[in-house]
Amino acid sequence: MFSVISSISIRGIAASVPKNTEDNYVLFAADEAKYAQMQKTLGIRFRPIALQSLCASDLCVDAAQNLLDNLSVDVKKIDGLIFVSQTHDHIIPGSATQIHNRLGMKKSSIALDINQGCAGYVYGLSVISSMMRAMNLKKGLLLVGDTISKTIRPDDTTLRPVFADAGSATFLELNNQAADMQFSFGTDGSQYQAIHIPDGGAKTNFEYSREKGRKEPSCFLNMNGHSVFTFGLTTVVNSIKNLLQETHTSVESIDFAVFHQANKLLLQSIGKQLGIKESKVPYSLYNFGNTSSATIPLTIVNEIPQDCFKEKRKLLLSGFGVGLSWANTLIEVKDLVLPLIRKI
Repeated sequence: MFSVISSISIRGIAASVPKNTEDNYVLFAADEAKYAQMQKTLGIRFRPIALQSLCASDLCVDAAQNLLDNLSVDVKKIDGLIFVSQTHDHIIPGSATQIHNRLGMKKSSIALDINQGCAGYVYGLSVISSMMRAMNLKKGLLLVGDTISKTIRPDDTTLRPVFADAGSATFLELNNQAADMQFSFGTDGSQYQAIHIPDGGAKTNFEYSREKGRKEPSCFLNMNGHSVFTFGLTTVVNSIKNLLQETHTSVESIDFAVFHQANKLLLQSIGKQLGIKESKVPYSLYNFGNTSSATIPLTIVNEIPQDCFKEKRKLLLSGFGVGLSWANTLIEVKDLVLPLIRKI
């Protein structure tokens, strides 16, 4: 599916991470060979990990306050808020209304939750931009983040070295002079179990699982790494090629291609298949790991100097994973405000 959204500009992006950090070198200290192989495939050394009291909402609120301060924007002027996450504070209610209150937004503004993961930032951009355009909302705030480490079993030596926590904030404005945002999306729900938490929801809650004979219901994340890797090299690559073809965009015209930070080997392979120069593909994996829905904004903030945006830049953003789902966008940005990442 392709769509074009006009008259929306992105003014700034901010990100916040937990100050508590795990070091994969320490995790694999007893096995140098295993650590070396992990570095080759994952490219991850440090991972910011939220303590129990810190939630995705906290990280996103901090990022939002930092961004609005740097932009000198009055929070009372914001007309709409979207919070994209898989790790909400509560099952009911959603976190967007609580964030709305914490930020001190006006009661006439909209607050909406979206349950999305790896493709969540691009999906969120499309939803808030569409909403602003259709409803004539002047200013919007997109908050995207996860504390996905809380879903990882502590003794899971496969997934624990991969995932980390972060929150982000993106400020958007209605602007008739803004370049079009071009999107493509897709879903393959037949593979939903490739990235999956089996129990804890309304369908298979803990008590139901016990009745079905499971000794211990699983509220931890399961992932079929091979399926996800293959998905990235086939479906995702083809979807990006189709977007470029549909929009008559050459690879050479792209200034930066910011992919969901799944792992180093996958991103290198995707870049090569698309023919994108490695210098145009920023990575934040070494210092931040895979922060699920927040990887794209975090990578922009940390890996692309703000001075680059004194001139207009064309960005390709691609998120893919849980669902399985994917979302790509081509955007043009200028004078983008990117405050330094905060640790809380």
